[in-house]
Amino acid sequence: MALALLVCCCSCSDGLLSSERRQQTVVYAEDGRREYYQATDPLVQERFARSSVALIANRYIEAHTSQLSALTPNWSVKADVCPGEVFADQPAPAFCSGVLVDWDLILTAGHCVRLFALADFSIAFGYYYAEPGKLALDSGDLVRPIEIVSEALDPEGVEPRRDFAWLRLERPVSARFRPVPFHSKVPLLRENDPVITIGAPGGVPLKFDGSGTVARVRAQGDFFIAATDTSSGWSGGAAYDADLVLTGILSRGAFDLIDSREGCRVTVHTPVAAEQFSYGAQALPALCEKEPGRAICASDCGDICQAAPEVEAARDAKQDLAAAGGCALARGAPHPLAAFVWFLVGVGAVHRNARRRRRALRQSSGSARFVCGEAPARGWGVLSPQQDK
Repeated sequence: MALALLVCCCSCSDGLLSSERRQQTVVYAEDGRREYYQATDPLVQERFARSSVALIANRYIEAHTSQLSALTPNWSVKADVCPGEVFADQPAPAFCSGVLVDWDLILTAGHCVRLFALADFSIAFGYYYAEPGKLALDSGDLVRPIEIVSEALDPEGVEPRRDFAWLRLERPVSARFRPVPFHSKVPLLRENDPVITIGAPGGVPLKFDGSGTVARVRAQGDFFIAATDTSSGWSGGAAYDADLVLTGILSRGAFDLIDSREGCRVTVHTPVAAEQFSYGAQALPALCEKEPGRAICASDCGDICQAAPEVEAARDAKQDLAAAGGCALARGAPHPLAAFVWFLVGVGAVHRNARRRRRALRQSSGSARFVCGEAPARGWGVLSPQQDK
């Protein structure tokens, strides 16, 4: 069946490479995919609204309104999914997903950046349903990628096997978005550890799956295998641990659709875990080799790092963005640059706009769940559970 599906999809010609069409959704046990407005954990909603992105071809975006074009196909049309399948009637313009790791950097899968030229797609924040039928996508949510800072796409059989890409944005994002905390070193995962993922299944608006679990950890430390309800379009989407710290991104997985008797395709339900997630920590050295001055590349950033909320103050003070953009979240002393930035904010009090800057900084810092020098400690209850994705 897998071979038949591959042959069929490789013959499809909608202008996309075959890797976008080869699979859509595979479900392990009960379908765990949910909308933003169905999340009861506010931190899950924050990851949606402030850090998760979709990669959307520009041909599906209205140039003047920054909304989806009327020509955007729904998932049923795009992948010949049966009408009764969940999400079948939702628009499906996305071809991959990603996550904001620094103020001007998106981490996604390496095979995603081979699908379109940089000039032909946009990075979309707000690509989720804020309420039933209402996309949060707004004009300020679209950002152009301008450079692939670093990438890797290793073929099968290469050890270790990597699949990542760092995309530089045309500008740093505003304070209403937030880079995620991430494991800067490969974390110690165990079988049955929870995995929380966010991505765009089949290209429809972002969903999250809180029912995933780790199935197998490889000794090579390049990727782990999990049982998650993920799919094509979800490629590059974030995988978090129980504390909502970024662990990896989706790279590959099982074939997802099979032909039904009605002549359309339905979701595969299987007990065999096969979704492969590349560790984010495996992508970090390639970035730091190209841009060693980034604070998230600093040796004292700890096992858990995050681009610092103080970056807004640094930007106002015209300091270097990369150098002021990170702090350690592991136990220990705060990053020294954070203290320096706070000093700059205090000095700025004599200027006419100091009040505005302090107010913006308080609001930005107040929404962060982690503090430099303090490890995250929280539980997360699960909701209910080879090829490029």
